[in-house]
Amino acid sequence: MDLKQLIEKLSTDERKELLGLLQVEIHVPKFVNIHSAIHKDEAVRCPHCSSGDIYGHGTCKGRRRYRCKSCQKSFNDFTGTAVSGIRKTEKFEEYL
Repeated sequence: MDLKQLIEKLSTDERKELLGLLQVEIHVPKFVNIHSAIHKDEAVRCPHCSSGDIYGHGTCKGRRRYRCKSCQKSFNDFTGTAVSGIRKTEKFEEYL
């Protein structure tokens, strides 16, 4: 019996427990932390025109905002991602 078949036999609660154990074992950071860490190692770029010519444009609901000098559009760290329109990003991890 392969691993996939074993996992399919688990209940939902058992799958959640397994996921938690695996995340701890392989040191997977929380979803929101993954996304917040993206911009620590690389320069922030405009998701609309890919320009690197941007500046800080304040914060909104605890998220940093940026404005692009090239296309004049504003964005935050979540623009263009799966959580861009989600109001409670911390709950998004439950649905992964």
